[in-house]
Amino acid sequence: MTTQIIHQTRRHPEWHAATYLLSTPLIADRTAAFIHAAQREIDWGGLREASRSWSCGERLLVLAAQDMWRGGGNVSLYDLLCTLDEGNFDRLLAALRMRRGRSS
Repeated sequence: MTTQIIHQTRRHPEWHAATYLLSTPLIADRTAAFIHAAQREIDWGGLREASRSWSCGERLLVLAAQDMWRGGGNVSLYDLLCTLDEGNFDRLLAALRMRRGRSS
């Protein structure tokens, strides 16, 4: 990880954690249009609406990302534990560390 990325992570851990989860290979192609990097904004309303037809695990990733952003995803820890596969659960754990301002 470059020094610039580490600096950005420390300055905006909510952005880094949320976009890291939203760039999960499982959903990245469908979430990209809702992420506005230049403005450091995410269209949560549009993304939540679009994700209504996605699988439970995919939708949980979106909700967890929103919770890491500034809350409002109202994701259940139980649902995350019981639904996400190992790869996506590991990614969630990495995002949680990012949100706390740690890169690893």
